[in-house]
This record gives sequence, C-alpha cells and structure tokens, in this order.
Amino acid sequence: MKKAEHILSQAVKTVVTILLLALTVLVTYTVILRYVFNGGIPAAEELGRYLFVWSAFFGIVLGVQEKSHMSLTFLYDSFPKLRPYLKGIYYVCSYVFWGVIAVYGFRFTAQAATARSTLLPITLNYVYAAVPICAVLSIIFVTFQLIHEFADKKEEENT
Repeated sequence: MKKAEHILSQAVKTVVTILLLALTVLVTYTVILRYVFNGGIPAAEELGRYLFVWSAFFGIVLGVQEKSHMSLTFLYDSFPKLRPYLKGIYYVCSYVFWGVIAVYGFRFTAQAATARSTLLPITLNYVYAAVPICAVLSIIFVTFQLIHEFADKKEEENT
C-alpha cells in the first residue's frame, strides 16, 4: 500500500513540476515577446491560463496528500476525548466534499465537450477535466490517510 501511495505521490509531484515549468516558460516567452518585440501570441496567454488551472488543481491534491490545507483545530485541541469522533467527521466530510466535486466535475466536463476554446484548437472539456481528476486523486489520498489512521491505531493497541 505504501508503495502505491509513494508512486502516486511522485506522479502528482512530477505533473505539478512539469505544469509549473511549462507555465513559467510560456509566461516568460509571452512577456519577452510583448515588451521586447512589441508582439505576442494571444493563444499563448490562453494556454497559460489553462496551465495555471491545471497546476492549481494538482496543487490542491498535494495539499490534501500532505494535510497542509488550512484547518480549524480549536475543537480538536480543546477536547482530546472527542478526537476520534472529530477525525471520523473529518473523513466523512472529506469523502462527501470530494465526491460531490467529482460528480459535478464529471458532469461539467461532459457538458464542455461541445464548447470550444477561443484561440486554441481544443474543446473546453480538456480544461474542465482538471476538476474531476483532482477530486478523484484527493479521494484516493484521503483513503490512504484513513488506512494509515487504522494502521497506527492497530500498532498502538499491539504495544
């Protein structure tokens, strides 16, 4: 299980790195064209927006994987006896949230199959696909966290 988690984590990090590198190169190229040569490629600006969307959503996945998103810990810190229940509420809310995002993301992606990009020769479902893909990846990482929770609890009971 840990090997699968590690491979998926590395794949997501690699995708984010590639997306951010491509975005950086594209924006630098566009800025040089605009301010040095007084020209530009409008399609490059649109592609930059789409790369930004994908990198943002994959960044969300990394945040879920690392548990680095903002959280309110007041209840968790104030009531130690409630921690197991609060963790359960966290996992239920996470599954519901990401499940809803995935379902509606798939619906919007399917609807966008006929909408065309303004300047690029693609349909917008390629852009919208970031939402359900990243929601499913987030569900997978939340599942890994839940598995670790049970494994850690089992280890505590055995010691």
